[in-house]
Amino acid sequence: MRKIISIDFNSLDHMGGTSTFNKNLSKIFSREIYFITYYKFKNEPTDNELNLGIKKNLFFKILNFISSYRLSSFLIKRKIPKETDILILNSPSFLRFKLPGKKKILILHQDIDVMINNRSNFSGSKHFFYKVLNEINYFIIPSEEDKIKLINKYNVDGGKLLVIPHLSKVSILHTNSLKKGTKKLIMICRLYNKQKRIDLVLNAMSHLKDWQLTIVGDGPDSEYLKNIKEKNKLDNVSFYGPSDNISELLDQHSIHIMSSDYEGFGLTNIEAISRGLPIIIRNTFPAAKIIINDSGVLLNKNWNQDEFIKALEKIYNNYDYYSKNALENARKYSFEQVKSAWDNLLN
Repeated sequence: MRKIISIDFNSLDHMGGTSTFNKNLSKIFSREIYFITYYKFKNEPTDNELNLGIKKNLFFKILNFISSYRLSSFLIKRKIPKETDILILNSPSFLRFKLPGKKKILILHQDIDVMINNRSNFSGSKHFFYKVLNEINYFIIPSEEDKIKLINKYNVDGGKLLVIPHLSKVSILHTNSLKKGTKKLIMICRLYNKQKRIDLVLNAMSHLKDWQLTIVGDGPDSEYLKNIKEKNKLDNVSFYGPSDNISELLDQHSIHIMSSDYEGFGLTNIEAISRGLPIIIRNTFPAAKIIINDSGVLLNKNWNQDEFIKALEKIYNNYDYYSKNALENARKYSFEQVKSAWDNLLN
């Protein structure tokens, strides 16, 4: 049996994009895959996870930063078996040290511009970026737009770039139970406003008194965002907190919104269209155009409140059209499609 290992900072029980990605890999590869994670888990680790138990506090973050992320790379390296066949890296910083693995695969979880400048990834170093590219066998990216950008802007060898969309854990709604349009909006995201820009939507809700917005998730800016709600007396906005019942929540709403300044892929958009929800997203990341595909409205990169309000009205007045397109588009991200792409790569 092949020994496949995926390494990441966050444990599998973490609420976030890379953890969701790894949980989906676990479904694809079942007993073939094993996970090594860095930061301490909240719950008991799964049978196929080795967690280093490092506390996610300021001390360890500063220590890792000072060492240019060599500390986390070194500690992770010690746990990787030498006989590893395939090593999946959820951050390039783990390659600060030479790691075991006959085949190394790096995953793009952010827009490449953000990934290059992010401290826990390439830390602004073009030298390290090209060094990593020389050491890996494949760079998995979520869309053709990401591939074009990497080739044209960064002169990356196209032979190392493979497009495999991220998998949605949400099942596709049966077409014989089409949704009906209501004025219930939902955002599912980490409450980190510097990236997610939830404040933009909150400010717009002052002009949308007959619409309801539910915000699902948690994060460092929870209180800041709740203060905006209170300050503007937004009785039409509710904060739900984190949840594992994403399908049920989506089924209770009609339109999904993503207002981020930057994203890698935006997996919650795929979860939303899988349940027949049209989406509204900003054109702030390469995959946005691919994802939207007439499943909703793609806003301009620069936020415009009037444009957002008109997008809501457009979808509401043509709900069946966008909802049907959303379901059709979701089939490209089904378990069978994504599993087949990974099987083709590793076999």
